[in-house]
Amino acid sequence: MIKEFVYYSKKIGWRRRVNVYLPSTYNNIDKFPVIYAFDGANLHNPKNSLSGHSWEVKKTMERLIKAHVTKGFIVVGIYTSRNRLLEYTPVKYNEESGVKGEPLGNTTLDFFDEVMSYIDNHYLTNGINHIVGSSCGGIMSLYAIAKYPKKYLTAGVFSIASTILTPDYSKMIEASPFDSNNKVFIYMGDKESDKEESKMLVDDAYYYNEMLKKKGIQTEILIGKNKEHTETSWASALDDYIRFIEK
Repeated sequence: MIKEFVYYSKKIGWRRRVNVYLPSTYNNIDKFPVIYAFDGANLHNPKNSLSGHSWEVKKTMERLIKAHVTKGFIVVGIYTSRNRLLEYTPVKYNEESGVKGEPLGNTTLDFFDEVMSYIDNHYLTNGINHIVGSSCGGIMSLYAIAKYPKKYLTAGVFSIASTILTPDYSKMIEASPFDSNNKVFIYMGDKESDKEESKMLVDDAYYYNEMLKKKGIQTEILIGKNKEHTETSWASALDDYIRFIEK
């Protein structure tokens, strides 16, 4: 079941659409962990996605439930706005990106906090939260677990758009304490962009993986062969992320 509504924040003043996937195992008795996802428009309906494809969240989740890999998760997708690039970064973009303006990443996480409170009050949740995002959403998912290591148990960092950020971002992640229970899943396709940038992105993925491992964080890295920067690629790796969570 997928429900959709509009959440209006009186504290921040933002108004965003939110979708909530409830697994077939949701029975109004048991409590479930929650996965919070950036770019909620891309999770289920291909018509809502700019690429014409989706993460196929429901399809993957139900398949893994039937395979007894997981009991299921509530998945909360939070939409963004036309100001997505600034909403999805805690630091300024580099000059080469051409993106100007003050970063709104912290405000975005404050909005997620409000939605989390709403979800906890309206659904049977067990207090275990995960966060996932792709591209600039990948920037935010890694930042979210770094800033709130006790709020989010795991992060799914898909195709992190690291090459358009200033070095302040990696310095911030390196300085973050994390929690000994945190787990981070990193995915990157080997054809995210042109040959040169794709190599840089894959190198960055390995860099973050090694950096987190040195901090004692359990990680898993997956490099998608011949995979591009699209929802189709992220959908193919979602299975791996869920299995990683359940280890």
